[in-house]
Amino acid sequence: MSAATLPMGVHDYESILEGIRNDEYRFAEAMTYDGKLVPIIGLPPEVLSLMESLSTQNSLPMVLYGSRVAGPRTYQRKLHRVLACRKDSFLVSTSRHRSVGFPEISGVTIPKDAIKELGILNPLTSDLTVAVISGHRSAEELLPVVEHIETEINSQLSLTFQVRVYLTVFGVRFETLGEFVAFGRDRYIKQDLVEDHQFTDSEIEDAFKGLFILIEPTGRFHDAV
Repeated sequence: MSAATLPMGVHDYESILEGIRNDEYRFAEAMTYDGKLVPIIGLPPEVLSLMESLSTQNSLPMVLYGSRVAGPRTYQRKLHRVLACRKDSFLVSTSRHRSVGFPEISGVTIPKDAIKELGILNPLTSDLTVAVISGHRSAEELLPVVEHIETEINSQLSLTFQVRVYLTVFGVRFETLGEFVAFGRDRYIKQDLVEDHQFTDSEIEDAFKGLFILIEPTGRFHDAV
């Protein structure tokens, strides 16, 4: 029987993909914004269904991104020629930012070259990042909603890692999906590219669209960006 979670340890991403092909694992799957079907590593299908239900119940689009969606940053370099030109310094992180419910983690060295299953409280364990698209709703209205969403997701006993849900990322709130894509272009990719790159903003955005999944409330259709 296929497992819906990874065993404890540090896992090479391509070995995980091979395990999926060999029916060792059965994770939730979804389309990235550029239309590629990807596994969400370690996420049981029923938890993705819960996230979709929470999006609909609260009329709140959400984007999922990070290594459990697009692979570790070393693997992401293979996905697009823009991503191949990110600096080596991008392959290590020294913190995890505070979400609505989880505290900031700092003073750690987190290599971005593998999927890590080291226990849900271990700061090195690969998490899943979720940002909300707030529309014109106020932060005061949305904060308890987002806290509820994060609590509901992380109450699932099948989870072996943290799902961190953000109303803001680096202090930025996204009223539209286009604002999130622009943020990803500038803060997640462009600032870490080698200095002599010649990529256009459009090319960088295309690369970013392969790194996230959009969950929308049922019956709502997104505007292409």
